Amino acid sequence: MAYRHTILISLALPLVLSACAKSDSGVPSGDAPECDNGEPLVGYPDADGDGFGTPIGRITVCDALPEGYASTSDDCDDENELNNPEGVEVCDGEDNDCDFDTDEEAIDQRTFYADEDSDGYGDDSASVTACSLPDGYVLWGGDCDSTEPFINPAAVEICDEIDNDCNDVVDDAATEDMFPWYPDEDEDGHGDFESPIYACSAPDGTTGSPSDCDDTDATIHLGAAELCDGLDNDCDGDVDESDDCEGDPTDDGT
Repeated sequence: MAYRHTILISLALPLVLSACAKSDSGVPSGDAPECDNGEPLVGYPDADGDGFGTPIGRITVCDALPEGYASTSDDCDDENELNNPEGVEVCDGEDNDCDFDTDEEAIDQRTFYADEDSDGYGDDSASVTACSLPDGYVLWGGDCDSTEPFINPAAVEICDEIDNDCNDVVDDAATEDMFPWYPDEDEDGHGDFESPIYACSAPDGTTGSPSDCDDTDATIHLGAAELCDGLDNDCDGDVDESDDCEGDPTDDGT
């Protein structure tokens, strides 16, 4: 009987020694090894090699951790080296920094603007940053009136005393329905038809009547009384056609 026990012990001893050796080399073991150099090291599987491990499969060793193991167990995704407690949160639908939240304060978030009037341009004062476009928001701001769909940076400026195209100028040169105004140098209420100026309202020194054939003489314009002065006062193409004018218009009658 003693001989049989000796045989069993002889067979078991290599297994025990083998288990101790595997524990020292970093293979999972139920009990921590006794290390001559102090406390054993604890290692955790680090499949993605980012320096952070997972708790399942922990090992204890006396020497340096073997390749594929890390000293921490707080990796939330051991299949992606970009996802770990020191990861940078980006807009990818994943918990990159292992804080149990997704896409929060991601570095590549965009700014979106509230578009109340649905004209495709949002209010700069009502913006949010997010990874995806929220309902009621658009990618572009610059709307100077978020309640009027015909007022935005792409709108056509018209003569209505409103800044339609949001360029901070009211009824400026971009307006399509401006009126022609004519320079009135002689201030007779009639302007030079050959030099129109387009504006929503009359600029200084202009008139709406393009009926002056000589803008340097106030006695000459369409509808003026014809004078016996050798000039076409009424701009009809004739000179001194009045019945009052007889003979040489320069003749003073003496």
